[in-house]
Amino acid sequence: MNLRIWICITVFMLLCCKNENVEDNGLSTESKILSRDTDTSIFITSDNIINDKVTIRDSIFNYDSYENFIKSMVNSNRFVFVPLDEFSQTFSSEKVVVGLRHDIDYDIASSIRFARREYRNGVRATYYFLNTADYYCDIAKNPVVRKPAVLDYMRKIQDEYKHEVGWHNDLVTFQVVYNIDVKTYLSRELEFLRNKGIRIVGSSYHGSEYCYLYHYLYFYIWNYRIERKVYGPQGPPFENYDSVLVDGIYKKINKFEFSDFGFKYEAGLLNNNYFFADAFFYNNKRWSMAMFDWDSLRPGDRVIILTHPALWD
Repeated sequence: MNLRIWICITVFMLLCCKNENVEDNGLSTESKILSRDTDTSIFITSDNIINDKVTIRDSIFNYDSYENFIKSMVNSNRFVFVPLDEFSQTFSSEKVVVGLRHDIDYDIASSIRFARREYRNGVRATYYFLNTADYYCDIAKNPVVRKPAVLDYMRKIQDEYKHEVGWHNDLVTFQVVYNIDVKTYLSRELEFLRNKGIRIVGSSYHGSEYCYLYHYLYFYIWNYRIERKVYGPQGPPFENYDSVLVDGIYKKINKFEFSDFGFKYEAGLLNNNYFFADAFFYNNKRWSMAMFDWDSLRPGDRVIILTHPALWD
């Protein structure tokens, strides 16, 4: 009988010790040690590993060329990099202020690879998660239910790689195409993420096929009017600011303030004197870093560079 009691006590103590090692992210201390990145593997969790041994398939838009660009800017000592939540408050009379914006449209793995390369070069950027992307939800079955791995990806980018995490705004589509109550959905979603330690204070508006189909922009969700806004230097005007005609029915675009959801800024509306994006085309060529003379920038200039990691390699 005494032996049975001793065994029960021993098992109980072992279970308590095991539970003490479990951290907020659900990984034990041992699992966290085992999940450190290697030269070719990025550990999101112990059972979710991203292969970082990539083959270069595009001579311009590849991970090596992006990292070499970042290295050259860092080594020049002419630039100061800030995430976009710090962009409006950062000025310099000695260096060029650069905000790196990454819209995660559909491929989360490429964004993790970007974040890792920036981190190891001492650069902080901002990564905007798209709520209608396949990595975020099953848009066809239930667009308001988030996939569990989303939180792991956000923690990897924010907590380990020290970048800002933001919201990639696809909310007009939620309203007019999927008939979802945006205020309820977004309030609930942001509350969940923030309670889990994800510090979301910024939004960047998204552009998809629905923009061109129904002629609106995603920042039209905000109570902020810009006359005849153009998407890209040669894009068409999107004038359906107040309502959108969908399947013969006019659907009103409900308007909100940034502060309604605790947002401090919209990335597409930040003041800068240079804005570049890898989704823009010039003379039938997609913009790349090599198209601009970076030495022409002067101290005090304020630059935002938008890239979509999914378009690289």
